[in-house]
Amino acid sequence: MLLREPASGSEVEVVVDVGSNVHCFRTRVAGREVEVLATAPDMATLRERPTRWGSAPLFPYPGRIEGGRFTFQGREIALPTGPDGNAIHGFARARPFAVVSSDERSVTTQLDTRDAAIPTSEWPFPCRLTLTIALRDGALRVASEVTNTGDGPMPMGLGFHPYFPVSPDHEVWVEADERWEQAGQGLPTGRVDQLGPNDELRQPRALRDVPPQIKMPEGDVRNLLFRKRGAGISAGVRDPRNGTQITLTASEGFGALVFFTPVSAPVVSLEPHTCVPNGFNVADGGTITLAAGQVARLVGAARVSYLRA
Repeated sequence: MLLREPASGSEVEVVVDVGSNVHCFRTRVAGREVEVLATAPDMATLRERPTRWGSAPLFPYPGRIEGGRFTFQGREIALPTGPDGNAIHGFARARPFAVVSSDERSVTTQLDTRDAAIPTSEWPFPCRLTLTIALRDGALRVASEVTNTGDGPMPMGLGFHPYFPVSPDHEVWVEADERWEQAGQGLPTGRVDQLGPNDELRQPRALRDVPPQIKMPEGDVRNLLFRKRGAGISAGVRDPRNGTQITLTASEGFGALVFFTPVSAPVVSLEPHTCVPNGFNVADGGTITLAAGQVARLVGAARVSYLRA
């Protein structure tokens, strides 16, 4: 589904049947067309790896769950695991959503575990995720509603996985208070470092100067976990060659962010999360518990601006 806002020269493509992935977002700034998100070369590639292109929803948990297991109110939960032995990113990222409503600039889509026959082995708590993806004055805005449709409490986390095209010269920044140490490819160790105004990525830093955390035969991986207390987290990417900046902002519920670059790929992912990875098993991880019938509402937005006078 293609959304258009002619006044700002903005377009968004939403692939509803692959997790309502915001597969493409382009806009015009200072007379220049900017490709904001990294798009897959074809739909087969997007279907195969939906969390590697565009922006996929990560629900009902973002990141990994160690061993695919956690305990909630005395109940042992076992989730499907991947090749590394952990569960990752939940069930929503690749499944088809239903279109609830749409117009030229927006679409509302929905994924209901009962309507979609999500197996209880994947997630034993009935729920519904509703996304409203819209263009407003050149900004991409995603409003999320999570509804607990079951008859008991439900734990949850929500995240998004946007990829932005970059070069080694692009500058990146994250406005956060803490950095959480991680083991392997994304499990918090429990160590938390407080950040000063000039620490880590609080100030824009060239991507080439951000050291990798994981070295693999195919290439290096950056995987950093940040947390901001009491406010929604924000981050951005600057192109010093043409003076444009992509700014990602999130509402208060999004208190964590994963900074990720995959191997041998000219992209960076700035992932706003409501909780840290493995949040169900981590003290103070930021997970949300919804009572029966309760709704959680969260908003994120991306905007491109021109920094040069």
